[in-house]
Amino acid sequence: GRSYLWNDAAGTVVWFLAAGIATACGVGGGGIYVPLGILLLGFAPRASTGLSQASIFGASLGGLAVNARARLPPDGKAGHGRPLIDYDAALYLAPLEMAGAVLGATAQRVLPDWLLLGAASGVLAATARRTAGRYAAMRDEERKGSEMPDPEGSPPGGDAEGGTGEASDGGYSRWHDDGDGDPRRWLLEADA
Repeated sequence: GRSYLWNDAAGTVVWFLAAGIATACGVGGGGIYVPLGILLLGFAPRASTGLSQASIFGASLGGLAVNARARLPPDGKAGHGRPLIDYDAALYLAPLEMAGAVLGATAQRVLPDWLLLGAASGVLAATARRTAGRYAAMRDEERKGSEMPDPEGSPPGGDAEGGTGEASDGGYSRWHDDGDGDPRRWLLEADA
C-alpha cells in the first residue's frame, strides 16, 4: 500500500544520510543501520543485520576508492607523507575481523532474536558511552590550549570588536588572509 511506499522512500533517504554520516565519522555504521532497519523499515533483526553488513561493505569500498592513494599531509610531523590508510594494520586486523564475522554469523543462527538484540544493545551502549567520553576529553583539551575559535567567535574578515583582523603586536590574527590561499590554513599550521 501507500504507507509501505512512503516508509521505503523515507527509509532510503535516512539510510543514505546515515551512511554519509557514518562514513564521514569513520565508523562502520552497524550501530546505526541495524536500528534503522528494524524501527524505520520494519525488517526482522536478522534481515536488518544482513542489510547493514552489505551497506558497510559498500561504504568501505567507497572509502577505499577515495583514500587508496591519499597520503598524510607534509606537516613536519613523524609519519608525514605516508599513505593515509595503514595497510600493515589492515593486514594485521583483517584475519581477526573475519574470524569475528564468522563467530557472529554462527551466533546469529543459534541464538534467539531477543538475546542478539540485547547483546547488540549492550555493546552499542558501551561504545556510545566510550565515544562520548572521548569526545568530552578532546573538547576539553581543545578548549584549554588551542587556537580554535569558539562557535560564537569572529567570522573571517573581522574580529569580535569589528577590527580588521590585525593583532595588537603588528602581526596578524588567525583569520588574516595574505591573499595567497585559504584563510583557514591556520588550522593546519596550528599543529605544525
